[in-house]
Amino acid sequence: MRRGGLDRQAGVIAEQLRQFGGKVVFLPYDPTLENYNECFKNGDLMLGYKNSFLLLIIGTAVYLFLTILCAYPLSRRDLWGRNGIMMYCTIP
Repeated sequence: MRRGGLDRQAGVIAEQLRQFGGKVVFLPYDPTLENYNECFKNGDLMLGYKNSFLLLIIGTAVYLFLTILCAYPLSRRDLWGRNGIMMYCTIP
């Protein structure tokens, strides 16, 4: 388990020395999943994913409703108020 900032700085310096020494070419020297564990320990990341997913669902439903609402006047020539709705849909 890491103790804090000093260990992180030492790790960064060691990684830079490996890079300058030619030991790291394309792939990382010692790949681990430790960074993922640190990200998921904080609840803010999952809250952000939840908010994004909720906005996706609500936004898709609203846009689908508005698209159907605007597409109906395009298909009907005898709809009362068609010109007004068409103007509203085509001029943002």
